[in-house]
Amino acid sequence: MSEGDLNGLDLGLLAKTEAEKAKNKNTDWQAQLRGDEVGKDGSTEFVYLKGLQRLAKLKGIKSERYPFINVTVLKRPDSGAEYPFVQASYEVEFDDGTVFSDVADAHTFNVQGVFSAYPSAMAANRAQARALRKALGISMVAKEELGADNDSIASMKNEITPAQIRVIKNLQKTRKVPNAMDLIKECSSRDDVFEIKDLSFLEAKAAIKWLNKKKVS
Repeated sequence: MSEGDLNGLDLGLLAKTEAEKAKNKNTDWQAQLRGDEVGKDGSTEFVYLKGLQRLAKLKGIKSERYPFINVTVLKRPDSGAEYPFVQASYEVEFDDGTVFSDVADAHTFNVQGVFSAYPSAMAANRAQARALRKALGISMVAKEELGADNDSIASMKNEITPAQIRVIKNLQKTRKVPNAMDLIKECSSRDDVFEIKDLSFLEAKAAIKWLNKKKVS
């Protein structure tokens, strides 16, 4: 084979590579998902990590890594119970030179069922899912990202949640109800409630409902 033939071959391979890059860039990866790679939780459509991984391989993974996995022991402010809070990051580089990365966390109160015993694995899976969704242009949330509903946990224990406290305090400002006791009288009949954090889950829901209905004076 002559030098000219080799040069022609190199140019042909280069053109093919560029064409493949362009094809990948314009591919509707979400449309390539199989039926067993997607699901529905109530009204929320989701994609399984296995589907993202399959499509990522088709796109062409050059390298992937987890730059860090960090574990911090936290305490619940209400009970003092300790639990591991895990954060993980994931980075993937594709054959076309593009790089995507993301970070996620996992802990006892945002992981469902038996998987709550494996927060490190869940944090890593969630980080990978987020990065791959971004890389593939998939708008659906990943199944692995769907954590336990903190409100559901709290409602079973009838405990106010941090999210409820934040909403109530914000509504207090916008609805001009600075005195917490004025609000507490509207949503609780108990005589042992002196602060917003003392409200129960259901009382907090009532407080939010009352504040939302209250017009700004």
